[in-house]
Amino acid sequence: MKSPVRIAVDAGDYHPSQPVKSGIQRLVAEFLRRSRAIPRLRVAGYSFGRGSASFPPAGLKVLPKYLFSEVFLPLAVLRDNNRFFLGFSGHIPFFLRRLPIKKIVFVHDLGFYKYPRLYQNAANAPCNKP
Repeated sequence: MKSPVRIAVDAGDYHPSQPVKSGIQRLVAEFLRRSRAIPRLRVAGYSFGRGSASFPPAGLKVLPKYLFSEVFLPLAVLRDNNRFFLGFSGHIPFFLRRLPIKKIVFVHDLGFYKYPRLYQNAANAPCNKP
């Protein structure tokens, strides 16, 4: 039997016990949820600060917020022997770039470049109106 494929996900401030407040959190939540259905896939989401580090939900590891991207995320990814890293937030931390694993970064939500007037106040953005 082949060993499972280990994937690390930068979950940022996502935590399942809190309401989803951004598009990135929605992407992370759906990826973590749907990846459970793939038998040979082991996905670990690394999050900070929005829940109890002593009782993290399955598939999510809560790391300290202070120096999250700079130190704790790269160390956790290396320690857990992940083969892939998914950066849903559009960036790959400096030390993580130097690790010998495959990295995928997602660039999305670029509407504010073309339509900056629509994003001056996020509460009044067209997508947030009922």
